[in-house]
Amino acid sequence: MNYDFPMPDKLPKTPYEKAKDISFTVEDNKIDRLTLTVGPENHGWENPWYGVADIVFEHDGTKATVGPIAVVDTGGDAEFHPKDDTWVIKNVTRPACLDETAALVNRLMAIPDVTVSKELTSLRDKLTSMGH
Repeated sequence: MNYDFPMPDKLPKTPYEKAKDISFTVEDNKIDRLTLTVGPENHGWENPWYGVADIVFEHDGTKATVGPIAVVDTGGDAEFHPKDDTWVIKNVTRPACLDETAALVNRLMAIPDVTVSKELTSLRDKLTSMGH
């Protein structure tokens, strides 16, 4: 089961909170999973974006927090996006931008106790392999 949490087209000030009532039941002595998708409401955003979030699950007044979680969205740039287990990065007109992106990715991954999405990890690996 997947639950979407779209971000508004105009980036909100942080901290930003979004709540949604969901219904998810796991049978006794069973294992199950659910996914939460966080991303831009309007998929026309050209550039990839990143987010860091805590997820709070509440059931019968008891809260459980998961996070922080760091994610990156692909955006709509045909020359900068994830593909399979790596990233396509081509026709870079400003190489310093890749250094800035690498620094940002490293800062996100250095957040204490952060869980990093596979796309963010593969972006770091690709930038490192390119010397950034």
